[in-house]
Amino acid sequence: MFTRGRYLVVDDEPDELDPLVKALHRMGAPCIGWHWTPEQRPGPEQLRGVRILFTDLHLTKGEVPPVTHYDTIIRMLEDGVSDAHGPYIVVLWTSHEEQRGAFVERLGRALDPVKHPLAVLGLDKNAYRDGPEFTKLGDLERDIAQHLGGNAQLQALLSWEHDVLAAADATLAQLAQLVPAASRTMAAFPDALGVVLGKLSIAALGKTNAPADPRGGVSRALAPLLMDRIANQNDDPDKTTLWSGAVCFPETPLALSADECARMNRMIHCAFPPAEAVVKSDWGAVIRLGGVDDAILTSIWGEGAATLKLDAFRLKAEGNDTCELVAVRVGAVCDYAQGKPGPVPYVLGVLTPVKPAYDGKSSPAEYETPLLKLTDAGAIEKLMINARFVATLTTPELADLPDAAFRMREQLLTALIGHVSGYVVRPGFLSFRP
Repeated sequence: MFTRGRYLVVDDEPDELDPLVKALHRMGAPCIGWHWTPEQRPGPEQLRGVRILFTDLHLTKGEVPPVTHYDTIIRMLEDGVSDAHGPYIVVLWTSHEEQRGAFVERLGRALDPVKHPLAVLGLDKNAYRDGPEFTKLGDLERDIAQHLGGNAQLQALLSWEHDVLAAADATLAQLAQLVPAASRTMAAFPDALGVVLGKLSIAALGKTNAPADPRGGVSRALAPLLMDRIANQNDDPDKTTLWSGAVCFPETPLALSADECARMNRMIHCAFPPAEAVVKSDWGAVIRLGGVDDAILTSIWGEGAATLKLDAFRLKAEGNDTCELVAVRVGAVCDYAQGKPGPVPYVLGVLTPVKPAYDGKSSPAEYETPLLKLTDAGAIEKLMINARFVATLTTPELADLPDAAFRMREQLLTALIGHVSGYVVRPGFLSFRP
């Protein structure tokens, strides 16, 4: 229920920790304080979503070499920051620049690069307090902003995150306004709001299916409104200036490499478990068929893997072991959203290298995705679809197939479904001309 803190304060001395946490709370900052001990270190739950980590440089008591202090913080980051973490900065409480520099040098060698903070600032905590109390948080905020002045990109992304939260707040406010004025009492409001949510869920999923997934129904109803609010912000000269300095437009646009294109396409068009929920009956789910028995493939598409690769995609038999057949869940979005009973439609595709070897002619596949790199260490691939190979699978038949590897997001998926639909209904007729 509570919004996760975006600021984490770590200190081994409660008398040093508590005043800063209380001061940040007075500012309205979503902040978590953590009393560090060797037995109680902040982990993934506390560091998830953090944007600024305030930490004392000396978390280890006693006379120890400086590198021991550095490694203590680095282990905390290694254990607590996920590979999929967003941008964050570290504020070290130190007045000595050489200590900050030594820490940064050690961090650069010891910490997994994907977990690196975008910046490490060294600040003297005594500059922001009178006695034990932090009374100069305005100065602290100013100094952090000044230190990040050369990182306009980080400032812009944090500003965008704030815009998203503001858009969500405005969406909830607009939702509450749908409750009739007569029902806006402490006693009546909860149930009246529940009725509004029920109407939204039914509109998205249908009266029969909405009770099975009320959260999904409300999310589908509100998502377009939220997206519109994010995309259409009021004019703000300060934010315009910020974004103008953050986004780079070289005079001569730089061509993207194939690897860069494939990575960006993956981010935009593909969702992967466990970070995002994907099951094989989901709209757009992609099921790898490489390990599926030929008898099962034949029962669905009439042929085994080797023959399908040759007949459906004209891939040469020699070397096509780098190509893998897949099934993509297609169908009408309303059927999926409303959970209508019956067989689930899938279209046959193949993941291939960028330039697969064809047997004589080019592939009969009429649809190809943009370049994709499905894993950081994987090859650059594309997904080819043959719209003639569409099958409908029942729940027992789906049980014979592996779990979904990933899901195609809506933009790419609707383009594919549009192609498959056009292929299915293309007209054929006899005509005679002189």
